[in-house]
Amino acid sequence: MPHIFSIYDMKRFGLIAVSLCTLLLTSCLETSENYTPSVSVSYFVSSEGDTLAWHYYANDDYYYLDSVSVGDTVFFSVGFMSYANMLVSCDISWDSTILDLRPMLAADFIKALSSQSDTTVCHYAFKEGYNGAYVPVRFVPIRSRDTRLTFSVTSDAEQVSNTDKMSVWVYVR
Repeated sequence: MPHIFSIYDMKRFGLIAVSLCTLLLTSCLETSENYTPSVSVSYFVSSEGDTLAWHYYANDDYYYLDSVSVGDTVFFSVGFMSYANMLVSCDISWDSTILDLRPMLAADFIKALSSQSDTTVCHYAFKEGYNGAYVPVRFVPIRSRDTRLTFSVTSDAEQVSNTDKMSVWVYVR
């Protein structure tokens, strides 16, 4: 004969299930969270509104942007994330003899920067309390030659890597 659960049995089963779920979820919590920071880049868009193709090659650990012509204007955004940790600094580096690169810094972004920042060379050091930043950027190739854009971020993470870097090769024709 099949067993029929009473209301009392169902309440007890529900209470046990909720208790087990609570125990399971709280056991996953750590008192100190550490995550490796990350760098991400949006799509590259030309001044004509075309999205430029770019590809990742794992063997080289680089992204490659399809070729752009001297004088073209290219727009993109770069994101720096430290998740539960705080940003310490981020950098954008490039060959200024090949690209005229200009970050478009918002007033709120500038307020987040500490005195150790040097915005003329795109080194951004942050005041305490920031875990993410996005920087809209535009560049114009001024000379025909392949070059590389490099983005790096440092956070206050401990017990894991506290840096990340991304490079994008740009073919200028």
